[in-house]
Amino acid sequence: MKSLIEYLVEVFSDAYPFSFVDGPSDIERSASPFWAYKFVSTGGKQKTDVSVLLMYNKQERELTIGFTRMRSVDILGQGDAFKIFATVISIVERFLQTKGKSLDMKTITFAAKKHESSRVSLYKKIIERMGRKYGYKSSVEVLPNAVVYSLRK
Repeated sequence: MKSLIEYLVEVFSDAYPFSFVDGPSDIERSASPFWAYKFVSTGGKQKTDVSVLLMYNKQERELTIGFTRMRSVDILGQGDAFKIFATVISIVERFLQTKGKSLDMKTITFAAKKHESSRVSLYKKIIERMGRKYGYKSSVEVLPNAVVYSLRK
């Protein structure tokens, strides 16, 4: 029988193909650099576009991750959440291995709405996995309406 970690590694290995859409040509000249990626989710009830945005705050040395499906951040119940999260993780990992190497990132953050318990639980597992893999310490901050996940060097 597979352990939970082995299962999660397997689940999060199956990602959609994605493409880079936009980003700064010169990070030093950009006040608030961001990188945009996109992919098409085909495993749910209908094909949908998913956009992923990585925003870097130079002053705080913080990368914030966000994504939308059908222009919504809400859970849509289309049936392929794991593959979507696997793709977002793949995008972030590729970014960290390429463009992110030139940034002196201190923190990586993302958030979930507090009432979305399935996403809150999933994000906790994701942050622990990525923290171990990239040498960050993970933390979770519960706010009145959201849960913020951080990876800190």
